[in-house]
Amino acid sequence: MVWPQAPSTGRCARGNGGNHLLWVDPARDLTLVSRWGADVEALVAAVSEAVRPC
Repeated sequence: MVWPQAPSTGRCARGNGGNHLLWVDPARDLTLVSRWGADVEALVAAVSEAVRPC
């Protein structure tokens, strides 16, 4: 697992030296796109916590 804090229902893609993130979590009907960031794992975990599974 790339980020232990992130839900196991999601999948990620990273690119451009890790500066771009695509997080898709079908269980939460959630797609998260981020550009740059010091703590992407915390971002994914916080947003995923706020959006409960459907």
